[in-house]
Amino acid sequence: AMKTPLIRPLGLLVACAILFPVSMGCDDESSEDNSNQNNTPDAGEACPTPTSGPTIHSGEITADEVWTHDTGPHLITDNLSIQAKVTVEPCVRVEIAPAVRVNVEEKGALIAEADAERPILFTAQEASPWGHIHVSDPGVARFRHVTLENGGANGTTYSGATLVVTANDKRPLKTPVRVENVTVQGSVGLGVLMRGLSGFSEGSTGLTVAGSGASSEFSYPVRMAPEAASTLPEGTYTNNAVDAIDLFAVPQDVQANVTWPARGVPYRIDENIVITGGGHLQVAAGVTLSLGEGVSLIVEGLGAGELETQGTSALPVVVERADPKLAWGSLRVEQGSQMRLAHTKLRGGGADPVTWSGCSLVASGPNDLPLDPMLGVTDVTVSESAGYGVCLYGAAAFRPDAQGLEVTGAGAQSHEADFKGLRHPVLIGASALGTLPEGEYTGNARDAIHVDSHLGVVGEVTVRDVGVPYDIGGDGHLVVGSDELSGTLTLEPNVALLFEQGMSLDVDINGVLDAQGTSSAPVVFGSAAEIPSAGDWIGIYFWGPPVTESTLDNVRIEHAGADCSCVGFSCHSEVYDEFAAVLILDWLPSQAFITNSSFVSIAGHGVNRGWTSDKVPPDFTVTNTFTDVALCAQTLPKPETGQCPETLPCP
Repeated sequence: AMKTPLIRPLGLLVACAILFPVSMGCDDESSEDNSNQNNTPDAGEACPTPTSGPTIHSGEITADEVWTHDTGPHLITDNLSIQAKVTVEPCVRVEIAPAVRVNVEEKGALIAEADAERPILFTAQEASPWGHIHVSDPGVARFRHVTLENGGANGTTYSGATLVVTANDKRPLKTPVRVENVTVQGSVGLGVLMRGLSGFSEGSTGLTVAGSGASSEFSYPVRMAPEAASTLPEGTYTNNAVDAIDLFAVPQDVQANVTWPARGVPYRIDENIVITGGGHLQVAAGVTLSLGEGVSLIVEGLGAGELETQGTSALPVVVERADPKLAWGSLRVEQGSQMRLAHTKLRGGGADPVTWSGCSLVASGPNDLPLDPMLGVTDVTVSESAGYGVCLYGAAAFRPDAQGLEVTGAGAQSHEADFKGLRHPVLIGASALGTLPEGEYTGNARDAIHVDSHLGVVGEVTVRDVGVPYDIGGDGHLVVGSDELSGTLTLEPNVALLFEQGMSLDVDINGVLDAQGTSSAPVVFGSAAEIPSAGDWIGIYFWGPPVTESTLDNVRIEHAGADCSCVGFSCHSEVYDEFAAVLILDWLPSQAFITNSSFVSIAGHGVNRGWTSDKVPPDFTVTNTFTDVALCAQTLPKPETGQCPETLPCP
C-alpha cells in the first residue's frame, strides 16, 4: 500500500505545491484556512489544524492502519483495496481523487467513528466526483458522525452510488454496515446501493441522504432488496431527484419476518414482490408503496406466507400508482396464505384484465368448498381500479373480523375493450356472501356486488343489505344446497338479488331459501339488465320434496319468466308453456310459503304449481299480488287420478 505522509520543510514547499493543490493542505496557512472546508458540521476548535499531513493512500492495505487527524488530510489518489482494519479517527478529512474507489474487501474493515463535535468527512479532491466506498460482505464498515459527499462517479455499474454494499443473494440477510448519524449527499446517482441480501446492521440510525441523482437516471436516495428494507435506519431521505426508497434487487421475494418501516418517503417498487417460504411482510403505519405499471405484491399460496398492513386512522398505509396514468397490478393472496389489511388505501390498481379481472385486491381461493377465510380488512378503501375493485375467486372468503370496506371508482377503464364488463366494486363467490363486510360500495361504474354462482350456496349464508344490489352471474344457475350437502340462503330486508340473462335460482332438496323482508324494505329478486324487461331471467326453482321448506315473505319478484326448458309438470303444460317466476317441481308444499309478496312484469306464469296430487293445493294468490303477468298467476297441479280439465283457464 502507498501511505505517504508529506513532510513540510521549506525546501519542499515548491515541490509540494507542484504535486498537490493548495486546497489539499500542502501550505500551512492554506491548510489551516481549509481544514474544515466543506466539513459539515463545522468542527470548530475541537479539530485543531493537522501538523504532520497530508498523507497519501492508494493500492492495497494488507495490515491494520490508523488514520489520524494530525496526519491529515488523507488523500486517496488511486483505487484503494482495504484488506485489513483501517481505523479513521475523529476530525479526519479524507479527500478522494476523481472516479477513485475505496473497496473494503471480504477480509477488510473500515471503522470511521466520531462524535458530533469532531466529525469525519469523505469528500472529493477536485470538482469532479470520486467513485464510491464499496463494502463486500463479510467485510464490514462502521460509520458514526460521518459525511460522504460528492461521490458516485461509477457510471451504470453501481448506479452512481456513493456508498455501495454487496452481499450474495443467499439467505440469511447480511448486515455488514452500521451507520449512526451519517450523511450521504450530492451523489451522482443513488445515494446508497445495497446489493444482494445486504442490509444495515442493528443499531443503525440517523441516516441522511440528500442531493442524489441530480445528474443521473439513478435518482433515489437508497436502493435495496425488499427483504433488506426492514433494516433501513430512521433518518431523512428527501431533497433527492426522486424521494423514494427503491426496492429493486435480487432476490425480489420475501421469505423472512420483515417489516417495512415508515421513513418519510414512499417505497418505489417496479417488479413483482412475492411473499413465500413462510415469509411474513408487515407494512408499518404511515408507509406509502408506489408501484410501477402492472406491478403486484403476491402472497404465494404454496409458501404459506402473510402480508399485513398496520395502518392507523391517523397514519394509513397507502398503495398508489408511481405514474398517475399507469395502473399497478394487485395485492394478491393465494390459497393457503393470509392477507390482513388495516387502515389501508389502495388507489389506481387493476392493470390485468385477463387473469385478475382488473382487480386491485385479489384473494384466489381453492376451487372447491369449504371456504378459505384468507382476506382480512379493517377500514380499507379501494379506489379507481381499472376493473373490479376487490375479487374473491373460488372458495376465498373474508375473515370473520372483516369490517369497514369501501370501494369506489371501480371500472375506471371499463369503457376500454380489454376491461369491458369489469365494473363492479366486488366479485365474490356465492357461499362467501355472508363474509362480505358492511361498507360503502357506491361511485363505481356499476354499483352492485357481482356474485359468482358456480360453487353454489353450501352451509349457512346470510346476505346483508350493504346499500347496493347483488348481481348474480356464472354458469346459469345459483344453486342452494344439493342432493348431498345442505345450504341455507338467508336474505335480510332490502336485499336485492339481480340475475343476469337466462339465470335461475335453484333451491335443491337440501336447500332452504329464507327471504323475509318488510313492507317498506322487501327482498327483491330481479333482473341485472341495464333496462330490465319481462323474461330477462328464468325464476326461482324449488326442487323437492325438500328436507325443510323455504319461507318467502314480503318479497318482490320481477322481470322473470324466461324459457325454463321445463314441460309436463302441471296441467297447463298442455295449453301454455310452463315458464314462471316461481317453479315448484315434483312436490306438494304444506302451505303457500310465499306470502305478502308481489310478482311484477313476468313473461310466463307467476307460480308454476308443478306437482301431481289430488289434495287441495295451497293457493298462492291469497296474500300475493300479480301485476303484468303474461300467463296465469298460478298453474293447476296435475291430479293423481283422472285427467286435467279440458277447458283450462287460469284458476
